[in-house]
Amino acid sequence: MVVAGAQVVVGDVNQVGAIGYEVLCRRHHRRRMTAATAGA
Repeated sequence: MVVAGAQVVVGDVNQVGAIGYEVLCRRHHRRRMTAATAGA
């Protein structure tokens, strides 16, 4: 787990709308609970 340092872009930034990434805490990641599945 990285808690310090610069943010980096993961994926091909030249494809508009193709990148989907959501930052999750460990608990929500392990439960596979994203904003969409939580109904947020």
